[in-house]
Amino acid sequence: MWRIRHPRMNSNPDKGRKAREIAFYAIFASGVTGGDPVAELESIFGGHLPEDHPFRELLDLAKVVNLKERPIFQEHSHGYQEALRTVLLVFWKDLSPRQLRIALADRLEMRWFSGYNITALLPGQDYFSRLYREIGTRALARLFQAVGRQVAKSPFEGNWSAFTSASGVEESLTAWEKRDEGRDALEYMGLVGSIYKRVALWKKHRDEIDDMINARLNRGRISDIAGVARAAIRLGIIEMDYMKDIPGPVAINEAIEITKTFGDRSLAGFVNGILGSRYETMKNKGDMDEQQKGAVKT
Repeated sequence: MWRIRHPRMNSNPDKGRKAREIAFYAIFASGVTGGDPVAELESIFGGHLPEDHPFRELLDLAKVVNLKERPIFQEHSHGYQEALRTVLLVFWKDLSPRQLRIALADRLEMRWFSGYNITALLPGQDYFSRLYREIGTRALARLFQAVGRQVAKSPFEGNWSAFTSASGVEESLTAWEKRDEGRDALEYMGLVGSIYKRVALWKKHRDEIDDMINARLNRGRISDIAGVARAAIRLGIIEMDYMKDIPGPVAINEAIEITKTFGDRSLAGFVNGILGSRYETMKNKGDMDEQQKGAVKT
């Protein structure tokens, strides 16, 4: 039985490193099980949110609150329950539609709570504005009255009292519209997109990536390499060969750090050697621009 310390969804403030750690885990797990790396990625999502996280309790509250279903809920793959969760989230966290779009792209715990999986396409930010107006301020006020009654029965802390009247709800909606006024609709990949891009590239190019690695082994095959080091090397190749905005030395150094963090520190030099060889080949062949070449540490 293989074991590895799972990366927490909200443990690392460095988005680049967090994206790498979670993508690494999906690549590692699929290498061990032979399964679909995207499916492995979905298995991480939400499963490692701490049991005492407030979103878990808020989700329990959402399950007992009822609100009449509206046609707008059927505009995309989301349904009534997911839209209800999103409504709770935006009022609790004071998020305008644009800020919500950013949060769902960057904050894995918020995305999990709202019911969007890793691969789901988010609706445009105008959807959320229309959603609140379609539900109506009175219905939203009734919603938060029901939430308030449930909150009173639990230790969960949330200030819902400001939204228990139609005027309180209207005040928030107006403030959000003013906050987003004059700002273009957002196209933003964010943390979630960064994670998924790496895993999707591994799924698409896994055979050629492994061929590149095998070509640099003096003896043996990639299957002989310890699992963590193998996944770290694969991730480094993905970033150097297919993600042209990442400097090669950064990809190499991050793969080394992942090996040290999750595996055998003594293999860091081996990982460096394999990826360094690939870096030199790409550089000498002219396959790297100046940004990709980066500044090599001496």
